[in-house]
Amino acid sequence: MKHRLVPGSPARRAITLGNNVLLRREALSCRAAAGSHAFTRTGHTRHKSSSPPPAEWSSLPHLRPSIHPHSSPSTSLPMGEQLRHMMRLLPHSVAICTSASGTLPRAMTVSSFTSLSLSPALVTFHVATPSRTLDAVRSSGLLNFHVLAGDGRGARAAHHFTGGNVGGDVWSAEGLHVAGLSVAGVERSERGEVVVSPGEPPLLMGDGVTYVLRCRLFDEEPSTGGVLMVRDHAIVVAEVVEIVETSEKTDGHEQFGLVYADRHYRMLGRTLIRREHNDVQHGMTLAEELTRRGQEAA
Repeated sequence: MKHRLVPGSPARRAITLGNNVLLRREALSCRAAAGSHAFTRTGHTRHKSSSPPPAEWSSLPHLRPSIHPHSSPSTSLPMGEQLRHMMRLLPHSVAICTSASGTLPRAMTVSSFTSLSLSPALVTFHVATPSRTLDAVRSSGLLNFHVLAGDGRGARAAHHFTGGNVGGDVWSAEGLHVAGLSVAGVERSERGEVVVSPGEPPLLMGDGVTYVLRCRLFDEEPSTGGVLMVRDHAIVVAEVVEIVETSEKTDGHEQFGLVYADRHYRMLGRTLIRREHNDVQHGMTLAEELTRRGQEAA
């Protein structure tokens, strides 16, 4: 793994068929996940005698929104439900946040990760409480954010941490392998589960992880300690101390990160370009215009 500080920067098997929506299909007799929310915690039955077959992640060229929100006066839905429906139309970034409670690793997939400031380099996300991962962040003051590949590899990594930290094989070697993940520089217990250095957040590696942001809670304001409570939700603010590039083959093969909208992981789609009137009038092709802009930017 290549550890590179980036200056100025604040088993489920994947099958890539298109460039928009990523759907998880349970293999063989595993139960279907249709209609479930990707970030809802659910229980899974594990059988020690045999491993469940890996699910496949397939992409579809396009899938239109499944809902059509209406103006408030025309619906009887509570305002919270109206907001939920409207927000499903907006794409959100997907990242995995890891921390540690003593020597126990903690992780969760978040869809609210974003930058807050460049000087200092701050990022933020929010989470509903109670949360074991949030408790670990508050006690250790350290956390890592994992930026995920915008394809099936990133989707299977994200899905692995949507079911909580307790039970199952979330941190077992087998479970991580099925998700296409491993943990850098850790020991394992007699049961084969990950054991980290006290308070040290796990650093996940795998084809689905493109970058890791190593962070610490931004506790400049003593009254909040980097965590602002708003009723039953916590807004977490962290300072980026290092950015780690986890892939050896990103140069020349960069891709955008994984996003989430309308209950599905998605790959970034088409690009909208604003064309100058003079360039269109002079018959310049879009490729020529983009080349010219690149030369001017350089």
